[in-house]
Amino acid sequence: MVLIDTSVWIALFRKEKNDIGQKMWTLVAENQASICGQIWVEYIGGFRKEAERQKHEKALKAFPFIEETRAAFEK
Repeated sequence: MVLIDTSVWIALFRKEKNDIGQKMWTLVAENQASICGQIWVEYIGGFRKEAERQKHEKALKAFPFIEETRAAFEK
């Protein structure tokens, strides 16, 4: 399982073509891409229009969600 950074999600939303995006889509196809709470808040919080936010919320719900503990952040 690979935690995909917010910057990668943003680049993909903007349809920027790069090697990282290609690798990410490979992870998606293999069901290995994931998100966590911090990434959820950063990415979804960036949309000003409610309809767009809801569309992306629905899409992100398809990915595994990694629960974090305080210990994870301390590492």
